[in-house]
Amino acid sequence: MITLKKGPFPFESSSLNAIKNSGTFNYIDIIFKGKKAIIADMELDGQYSKHIGFFNKNIAYSIILTSHSKTQTDKLYSNFKTQFKML
Repeated sequence: MITLKKGPFPFESSSLNAIKNSGTFNYIDIIFKGKKAIIADMELDGQYSKHIGFFNKNIAYSIILTSHSKTQTDKLYSNFKTQFKML
């Protein structure tokens, strides 16, 4: 699932930090496609997911990749990060 929201977002860095420090999931800082981003692994009801959040050109991106196994989710993420093109 990919969700996009058009800005402007004057506080991109503090917005990412607020999500990261919310305690909801164990987010870490990464660089995704050259942009400062956050990522977290999630598990709920036998589903494994990765949530990636970042900003690019006044667009907020929230991406969730999900499958029935952690190995498959990791493989999805590996393929996704090489093929994904930003607007």
